[in-house]
Amino acid sequence: MKLQEEIKSYSPAQQMAFCENILFQTTVAVRGIWDDEVATSDQKVEAMNWLNEFVHRIHNTIDNLRRNESNNHMHDLLADAKLYGSYSQIASGNVAWILKSASEKMQNQNINSPKKYKIAKSTIENSTSLTTYDEALAPTEEIIFVFEAESYNIAMAIYNQFLGFEQYVPMSETIVCQRDLVISKNGQKLKDDIIVIWQPQKLSDGEWKCDYQIRGIHEGRVYGICGVDSYQAVQEAFKMIDVHLENFRRDHPELEISL
Repeated sequence: MKLQEEIKSYSPAQQMAFCENILFQTTVAVRGIWDDEVATSDQKVEAMNWLNEFVHRIHNTIDNLRRNESNNHMHDLLADAKLYGSYSQIASGNVAWILKSASEKMQNQNINSPKKYKIAKSTIENSTSLTTYDEALAPTEEIIFVFEAESYNIAMAIYNQFLGFEQYVPMSETIVCQRDLVISKNGQKLKDDIIVIWQPQKLSDGEWKCDYQIRGIHEGRVYGICGVDSYQAVQEAFKMIDVHLENFRRDHPELEISL
């Protein structure tokens, strides 16, 4: 089946997921272009410039899908992919690979019904969190926005847009550090998980935001903390992780945490 015919058969949720896959594969492609030892610097810059234009078009398509403003958004996206690829031989080859890889990934994905998410803000510190709606709020949090999304990455894109952050880049490829986390009771291991810190992102107001997650304590909950630059944002993330761990120890004195 040709790609255009394949996309026509997609449900709205599948179209969103396809765009999400394209964004991820484009990030991978840009890294490959940068590491290309054959292409000249000018060729690399030209190719990455057109892929950047393609990324903007993908985000516009996602917005249109979310608002259901057009019936031709996916057709237009493929037309733009062909157009941008025509401006650069390197971009052309990468766009073809991006679309092919995104299509193959779709065949291995199960697109679920939309889930309900909530954005919460701490009442005592400069942090926000994104969780599924049925997850319990911390005592110091209040809900500021509720919405539906077909996947976690789409939810994160909405999260960034709502808070005025830079365009969301899937975080699975941008983890900067992680550490094992073990929760025990009376010397017996109950849970083995990790703490994750993602690469900081620059916000529209000039600040930097660093996302982090303590998977063994707050399942599925991603927190964000801000700083004046990327260095301070990461520092603040480490500080907040210590606060979360101390609060957990206080609330669960019968449990032990090992890092």
